[in-house]
Amino acid sequence: MRNIISCTTRPKIRNLSPRSKIKYLNSVFHETIRFLPKNFSAYIVSFMIYVMISIPK
Repeated sequence: MRNIISCTTRPKIRNLSPRSKIKYLNSVFHETIRFLPKNFSAYIVSFMIYVMISIPK
């Protein structure tokens, strides 16, 4: 559920400044880990989203 939310909010992230983007991603990432401590796919999904956003288009 959390992963779906973080994916749907991705377009909104693009409009943010780099610093607030990182801050936002960190909050999403930590929330995902907190709710799914045993689920490693949460780590992978959050990391993939982070990589996709940080690569300059």
